[in-house]
Amino acid sequence: MYPMFPDVLRGVQHTLLQTIMPDLQTDYAREQIGALLLLVQHLVDQWDRARESLQEEHADLRRTLGSIATAGGSETEGATAGDDAARSGEALLVENRALRARLAAAIDTAAADAEMRRTIEAFLVRQLARERAAVANTAPTWD
Repeated sequence: MYPMFPDVLRGVQHTLLQTIMPDLQTDYAREQIGALLLLVQHLVDQWDRARESLQEEHADLRRTLGSIATAGGSETEGATAGDDAARSGEALLVENRALRARLAAAIDTAAADAEMRRTIEAFLVRQLARERAAVANTAPTWD
């Protein structure tokens, strides 16, 4: 029997906290392990939602780029639809990076008052809401 993903993360947390942290000699090293523990806790809290979040962003990127292409945004081609459930998480990440790059190119070409800009801004608002939800009730912040 293999340990489940959150159990592996909890094992890492335990080792960091009980074995490594007590032997650290500097405040800086303890701070670094503390930050790492917070990140591992975030993974424990979010691991089962990560793929769903990635698929939501992916579908929204495709819809947004498709809308821009339909509206005549010649710099962006319509995004191809696919079966996200059949793709590996890594394949989705690679395609999301490509879609984000296409969106960035569209941002560079969109006039400030254009419909394309409003479509992109609406996507960004939705994406920010997804990202805020992903870190809600999580201690790490980088403000």
